[in-house]
Amino acid sequence: MAPKKLKLEDQTKVKKEISEDQTRISWTTDLVNTLLELRYEDEIIESKFRLAKNHFDTNQAYNTLSLALFDKTKINAGPKKLQDKLNKLQKEYREKKK
Repeated sequence: MAPKKLKLEDQTKVKKEISEDQTRISWTTDLVNTLLELRYEDEIIESKFRLAKNHFDTNQAYNTLSLALFDKTKINAGPKKLQDKLNKLQKEYREKKK
């Protein structure tokens, strides 16, 4: 039996999801580098990182942290140095997406 061909609209949806995943991968790489710098500078991040790493593998730990750190309410509650770095990363990411 030959494999079914996807309808054009489904093909477009799949391509969009793949490209979003690729963007997320590069974004995660940027985030990983920043978290490596920041996690020793802030006890809260360090403890969140350790907690996440104990429950997941390293990539999932970074993804878990990224969800917490990039929530606007939590960014604004963090230390000024952390806020500035995360805001800069977010701005660069938005500019890349344009």
